[in-house]
Amino acid sequence: MIWYLRSWIIKDSKLWYQLHNLLISRLNTNASIGMAGVIAMQNFYSKGGFKIAFRDERHEKIRESFSIRNNVTEIVETDIDEILIYDSINFGFSRPQFIIPSLNILD
Repeated sequence: MIWYLRSWIIKDSKLWYQLHNLLISRLNTNASIGMAGVIAMQNFYSKGGFKIAFRDERHEKIRESFSIRNNVTEIVETDIDEILIYDSINFGFSRPQFIIPSLNILD
């Protein structure tokens, strides 16, 4: 089971710790908590015992031409099985119902 804590809770640290302790008490052994965190708050999160599993940053570049690197390729339908395996390894369970629609290539 994965729980998500929103960064707005951080503004009230007492509330954050209450929710943190409640979630920890409900976890099964070796369960994980996923956070939609803020990079600038990583030191605060680590005080609660959280460890960074991966870094997900989004960037956008507009109104300027740029070249695509040769090692970046379009995702095609034959890539799905490999993507699902990779995602399962990183998230601890299979999520095809999320991954396939987010790739938007099978429609």
